[in-house]
Amino acid sequence: MKIFYLITKSEEGGAQTHVAQLVGYFTGKGHEVAVMSYPGGWLEGEVKKAGAVFFPNPYFANSYNPLRSLKAILEIGIAVRNFKPDLVHCHSSIAGFLGRLAVRNKVPTIFTAHGWGFNDYVGPVSRFAAAAAEKMAAYYTAKIICVSEFTKNLALKHKIAPAGKFVVVHNGIEKFALSEIALRNQAARSLQNGKIPEKFYAPQEFLTGYTPEKKAKVAGEKLKIVFVGRFAEPKEPEILVRAYTSLDESVKNKAELLIVGEGPKREALLKLIAADTGGAIKLLGRLSRSEVLKILAEADISVLASKWESFGLSALEAMSASVPVVVSRVGGLPELVDESCGILVEKSDEKGMKEALEKLIQNRELRKKLGETARLRAEIMFSLDKMLAKTEEVYRAILKDKSYVTC
Repeated sequence: MKIFYLITKSEEGGAQTHVAQLVGYFTGKGHEVAVMSYPGGWLEGEVKKAGAVFFPNPYFANSYNPLRSLKAILEIGIAVRNFKPDLVHCHSSIAGFLGRLAVRNKVPTIFTAHGWGFNDYVGPVSRFAAAAAEKMAAYYTAKIICVSEFTKNLALKHKIAPAGKFVVVHNGIEKFALSEIALRNQAARSLQNGKIPEKFYAPQEFLTGYTPEKKAKVAGEKLKIVFVGRFAEPKEPEILVRAYTSLDESVKNKAELLIVGEGPKREALLKLIAADTGGAIKLLGRLSRSEVLKILAEADISVLASKWESFGLSALEAMSASVPVVVSRVGGLPELVDESCGILVEKSDEKGMKEALEKLIQNRELRKKLGETARLRAEIMFSLDKMLAKTEEVYRAILKDKSYVTC
């Protein structure tokens, strides 16, 4: 197959990681792969390392501009004529919309909905405009892949396309992002058997000094509560901060709160943090993916507080690191997390968040039990291999069945 991927931004992020996974998989199987995105970011480097072709599109942007959009469509058309793909796979709202308008399903085209612009927390005018755009683009789409049942059902609710055009493929966790415990065990087993592993799925520094089990907390060492996400809607890091600061001192002193990310809510978070005299809340800023994984590997509790989530990749990454999770009961998160591996809290529920934190901080055995189940659930139900295989099935079905013509 010759596969052409389009995604708006090349910077490091969840959708970009998803595309990089697909690129690595299909190039590894000998297929020809090309990617178009805004130039100069993390994804461009990953694409070139995989031996795929990168087409820069400097006209991709996060907002609609008629002239810029027209230029972006022209760039897509040139790339399609040059690369001659068998299949086009679009990701993200802007590239997804413009790519489908440019190709118009003359080459079978797939769109992966990592999220929708007509979510419930969006204003009515923006919601109407986004739904109208998606309905138009869906006409030129062979299949729409949704990362959760929730995402699919939301599209059906807004009548974006007939039900038969949708397929659910959950995101998968990659092997090098598996839990620190699993990596330590892998290293220990290999060394005990007198063998040097042929390949580790983690940076070498992850393996330095590893022992088969996570180190027990020494006397006085605080538990680590970790939040990873953009400081902007729909994320609610402020709910977590308020819940943490409202804990009884005897409970709060047992844990520190590490918040990873950047965004427009930063100043408001700083004010909330300044009001807490304990000094155990740390804003770590935006970190690379490998740095985030290292922090999650050391975490005791992971929190994803949000008003809406299509799936919740950061929660899955925490689960793969044997970390119990506290998540908002919104969007696709209940498909990912259940009571066997974490605690679900209603959105914007500061009291519920406080109770969940208190329960986990005070109960080491519960943390261990939930964490172990979380890792197993991530590795069995949401493996990268499963996601890649199901995506390949979609590709082959579309190429085999020529009835993909627009509905």
